[in-house]
Amino acid sequence: STVGTATAEHRRLAQASADAVAAILETARAGTPARTVAEAGLRYIRPVERDIVFHHYFGYPVGIGYHPSWIETLGFFIRTDNPAPVQAGMVFHLPMSLRVAGRLGICLSQTMLVTPDGGVPLTSTPARLAEIEG
Repeated sequence: STVGTATAEHRRLAQASADAVAAILETARAGTPARTVAEAGLRYIRPVERDIVFHHYFGYPVGIGYHPSWIETLGFFIRTDNPAPVQAGMVFHLPMSLRVAGRLGICLSQTMLVTPDGGVPLTSTPARLAEIEG
């Protein structure tokens, strides 16, 4: 969210973040290598990558088996260096947090369930930029 009208930079980063989330949801079919899922998201991060700080975690596991933390220290991550396949029933948070050091951050995300047909969001809130009148 922005207070007031979003700038062109806000919109560009929000679009990259939202497009990465959408690509991950579409690609996260059971049996697909995690690296392939991450690469689908990276396709939308690459055009803005030189302008931002990004953690390259395209999905981290959530659920009863993981202690609460902003990023889990154990488990299975959706990253470009993970060749293992995602499996039906896995649940991930997709933190597409794009930051411009010292100035701003845009993070559009979803929590998804992996299915044979792709990632299914677990909430109905869309990954989109909201402008709040100040």
